[in-house]
Amino acid sequence: IPNKTKMWFIYLVLVIVAYFVAKLRWSKVGWSFESIREDETAAAAMGIDTTFYKTLAFTIGAVIAGLAGAMYAHLNYIITPGEFGFTAAVHLLTYNIVGGTRIWYGPILGAALLTALPEILRGIGVTAGPIRLFVNGLILLLVILFLPNGLASLFSRRKPSIPGITEDR
Repeated sequence: IPNKTKMWFIYLVLVIVAYFVAKLRWSKVGWSFESIREDETAAAAMGIDTTFYKTLAFTIGAVIAGLAGAMYAHLNYIITPGEFGFTAAVHLLTYNIVGGTRIWYGPILGAALLTALPEILRGIGVTAGPIRLFVNGLILLLVILFLPNGLASLFSRRKPSIPGITEDR
């Protein structure tokens, strides 16, 4: 194990995890996850073991989070409690909401946009201090109002199958 994780390794792990999650979506497990998300009672009535699949979803999420935490520790050499306070939790939720949670690449898209935002603002001459939080909040508000399924819904190939029915639920 190297003393310090390189960025290329983090990107490689991101691609592998994204591939795994994308493939998982179209498997029996993925269909079970979607069924439980849409209507847990109906999924249970169809014979899906909801407790098992909810536990599996929690376990998969914990493994991915643990992998990310291990790489974060190797990247920065240290982890302090202050790095994972309320602000970090709000940032993570904002990444998910802005990117979208219904499509596997949504949180990646949201994180990429909101992480690059200070650099974009700096490039046009705006200092990224308090303005950054205002712009993040404005983007979050606009996404909630106009794109309830996140930015990734703009790139989704999946369209409603019945004319007149929208995807916004």
